[in-house]
Amino acid sequence: MDFDYECLEPIDNYIKDKTCCLGKEPEEHARIFQKSVLVSDSFIASTRKHPFLKKIIKKLYQASSPAIDRISYVSETTGSLFLTNVYQSHSGKDVTVFPSKILFPWSHMEIQMYLRHEISEDIMEEKLKDAIAVHYFRRSWQIDSKPKKADVLYASISNGAGGAPRAAYRIHTGLRQFGIDSIMLVKFITKKDPSVYIAEQPSGSKEADSLLLQNYQPTKPYTLFSPAMTGINFRKYIDFFNPEIIQLHWINNGFIRIEDLSDIKQKIVWRFADCWPMTGGCHYFANCKGFMNSCGQCPQLNSNKSDDLSHEVWQRKFHAWKNLDITVVVPTQWMKEMTKKSSLFGKNRIELIPNGLDLTLFSPLDKLAARKVLNITSGKKVIVFGAYNAVQDPRKGFYILAEALERIFLNHSEEYEIIVFGSDGKDIKTNFPIHFLGFLNDHISLQIVYSVADVMVVPSLEEAFGQTVSEAMACGTPVVAFTNTGPAGIVDHLENGYLAQYGSSEDLAKGIEWVLEDNYRNENLSKNARKKAVDFYDIRMVAEQYAQLYNSIK
Repeated sequence: MDFDYECLEPIDNYIKDKTCCLGKEPEEHARIFQKSVLVSDSFIASTRKHPFLKKIIKKLYQASSPAIDRISYVSETTGSLFLTNVYQSHSGKDVTVFPSKILFPWSHMEIQMYLRHEISEDIMEEKLKDAIAVHYFRRSWQIDSKPKKADVLYASISNGAGGAPRAAYRIHTGLRQFGIDSIMLVKFITKKDPSVYIAEQPSGSKEADSLLLQNYQPTKPYTLFSPAMTGINFRKYIDFFNPEIIQLHWINNGFIRIEDLSDIKQKIVWRFADCWPMTGGCHYFANCKGFMNSCGQCPQLNSNKSDDLSHEVWQRKFHAWKNLDITVVVPTQWMKEMTKKSSLFGKNRIELIPNGLDLTLFSPLDKLAARKVLNITSGKKVIVFGAYNAVQDPRKGFYILAEALERIFLNHSEEYEIIVFGSDGKDIKTNFPIHFLGFLNDHISLQIVYSVADVMVVPSLEEAFGQTVSEAMACGTPVVAFTNTGPAGIVDHLENGYLAQYGSSEDLAKGIEWVLEDNYRNENLSKNARKKAVDFYDIRMVAEQYAQLYNSIK
């Protein structure tokens, strides 16, 4: 047993007639590591020379980890994650694992909250009713029991599901690699990381926003509108981590309430993932100019009332945020220009820092080898399009791309192959074949698809940055996109891609053909695309830009 483990009663009767006993850690700990079960290394009771003990000793000599931080390294080589992996590989039925409520009734976070008087003694006592022992997690696999002042508390809805969360997590990991102690707070976790914490969720958070929208008939079914009426107890986590700087990313979907930012005393850096912070609820405003004033008569809500929900949300933002010290970070020039026009943030400090990439993960692969992986055996040139909800979300521009491809296939039906990711292709009918790959969530699959492509098409009509643009370019793939969008700030016209006239399917088709029709040109565009990514989007350079920003506002 660990030194910070206390038996509340004799355990002899529990382990009698058993040869090897372990204990589950609380579910909250298991979720952080994306495990259904996390076996603790704090309690092991076993007979001598038990096969499982022998297996542990053997695995200890083989244990290794690529982790660069001490907490992850210990967990993966000698700690709870190591023991869990050994247990899950053990085929014998001679190991008993006790439930957490018996041996680990309190999570590490609950203990810390109790010490800060943020959880009542009655709740903690209730959790002890079935327990025979307690682990106090004095030196846990997360953080020391004495709260440590973090450099940055980074709030993002998730650390991986969708373009905005992926961008946030890349910035977070880049900051940590740069030596900045960034702690990430999320509502959903998609990738295990001890520096990422899952916030405790209130009940009914999404339902409250939905009720407000019941009186409206939104004109765009796949476009978000977020009143942000409910959220987590954000103050609790600010007090716990005690950061110097709070960095916000995409915070909707019941994650952080508008008013819960109002009493923050720390410096705030808000990296705009879309236009929601500057509007009365919509995430992109199309041709609407309401965000330049105080919203109302919202076209997205199909409203003609000046005091509608969008105006109410705008007023809530104005009153809650007017005295906050917020530095805005945007990823493209287009976003910077929009923010300057905003009535809520037009007078704030606005910095342009692009999204970053690990260029060792996004780099060109051998095209022929990548084609074999995707079972593309023809000599056809490959056109790739992909996004989150690529086909369903009209903002992503698939319907314009389809019109452009109709034009192209009139004369080149045997020359090109089309690949789409971010959609399963159900109910999609076209006059040309499309290879739908579904949703891709890992960098290896994305790297393969980008490397297969001869051109990446990003026909988004509204996009803050365009994660697929920089990812594709990093893999040496030229990009075709529209002017007057976020991607237009990444693609250099006729140097590493083509910028088509905004919304024109005819010019989009022209751009795709221009990139593909000349092999020598395509090769040069590909080299230039990779060079642009190396020069501007290396996550190490991006992290350094954030470090300089933090130093300037402290």
